[in-house]
Amino acid sequence: MIQPDKDWPLFVTALGYPEWLEDVRFAEVRPGLDNAQALAQEIQAAFETKDLAQWKQILDDAQITFGVVGRTEEAPHDAQMRSNDFFVGFEHETVGKVEVVNSPIWLQGETKRQPQRAPPLGEHTDEVLAELGYDADRVSALRKSGALGSSGGLGKPLYAWAAARSAPTDRSSHASP
Repeated sequence: MIQPDKDWPLFVTALGYPEWLEDVRFAEVRPGLDNAQALAQEIQAAFETKDLAQWKQILDDAQITFGVVGRTEEAPHDAQMRSNDFFVGFEHETVGKVEVVNSPIWLQGETKRQPQRAPPLGEHTDEVLAELGYDADRVSALRKSGALGSSGGLGKPLYAWAAARSAPTDRSSHASP
């Protein structure tokens, strides 16, 4: 709690347990720390009586500062992350629309480069070898010898996870804020 002396009475009242203010184990926040395990169990039991949306409304109405610890699979669906452009999409030639985490780096006076797919293994082999001074005949010989792998690539990139992303896990039932 950010302001325990102010928030503790508001919090237990919002939970529906104002009697905790009289319970010697929890009457004051500081002595309550001596009974932290019992208090955590009581709070958990209280949170299990309502869903996350209800608790958010109750705590907001009580003007209690709180935050929800999200799950990784919920991040792409978070309204604040969306409004802050944490995710950016691009069209992938194999799987279609793909969304990735946006670069966190912003340089004044520079435009961010749009994301693109990662190259399949071997896609730039010929170009890199040419930059190193290998001519086309030498690259061809290396390829025929097997030194560069089969055909220079592994086939389709593994973007199935992006294309098959599902909706966030339902936390509406008995979730703790």
